[in-house]
Amino acid sequence: MSPPPEIRDALAAALARVNPDVHAQLAAALSRVYAPGCAQSCWEWVHASIIITPDESRDHPGPYEGLLTIYVKRLFDFINAPAAIEKELIIRKSAQLGFTLAYLLIICYLAAVHPTHILFGMDSVKEAKNISLRLKRLLTTNRSLADVFTAEGDEDLQNLFLRLRGMDVHLVGSGSAGAYANKSVGLVILDELDKHIAAPGGHANTIDLGRDRIKKVEEGKLIAGGTPADYEGETNQNFLTGTREELHAPCPHCAHFQPFRWEQMRFDHCKDLTGKWDYERVLAETWLECELCKQPIRDADKARLL
Repeated sequence: MSPPPEIRDALAAALARVNPDVHAQLAAALSRVYAPGCAQSCWEWVHASIIITPDESRDHPGPYEGLLTIYVKRLFDFINAPAAIEKELIIRKSAQLGFTLAYLLIICYLAAVHPTHILFGMDSVKEAKNISLRLKRLLTTNRSLADVFTAEGDEDLQNLFLRLRGMDVHLVGSGSAGAYANKSVGLVILDELDKHIAAPGGHANTIDLGRDRIKKVEEGKLIAGGTPADYEGETNQNFLTGTREELHAPCPHCAHFQPFRWEQMRFDHCKDLTGKWDYERVLAETWLECELCKQPIRDADKARLL
């Protein structure tokens, strides 16, 4: 995007009267404001720009490969959708599926392409510190992010506040309404929502505090959820108020697409001769029955399904 001629002429006249150092600083700032937008989607950008270190993933270091966890593409697509169409994304999932890494990659994408203030809420300050270290590692080991992270940011990160180029990232633990106060942001991420501790004194729950933070931002968005603790928990109850999208995966035998449900799990055969559970067999031999062909879908099939 180019500035209007009258603005360009006024800026040129003003720049001619300042010293070279100030001139360089203003030129750099204006180049960021009027730089062309990124043509890549979030999904495309992370694949083209992000290298995962062995510290982040011992099993899959190297260029980010989203096909290993294809379901997180829904997160990246949500980020690129207009807020008028998709304002909130509530996620109901099982554990250890790569969503936290996806959240961190979204922050990296926004820092590089579309800076906006972010609030990342977790269940505890300890976990917030762990996440801050992972975020710092991504920011400092990827060349595509070399100009968004500064020495000042390194100090801020220890206090769970990271100042990047054109944006702030607040990493907060649950249990304190003050941690969410007075922070208007463009994106709120609330991970493992059902583990969040309510703030004392009758304050609103975490997700409502998060919603308050995006009210004044036209394109503000909220991502929240995690592994549900129970049916009445915040994750499940908020999920039920939405469109209730479910991930469908194909059966490796008949290719029928289906959501995987607890009722399809089969482990009744994992008992000893006295009728007691053999827990080692439960861990090793449990499988899921296809709802159509009734064939077993085993853990070894997971990579092929995704």
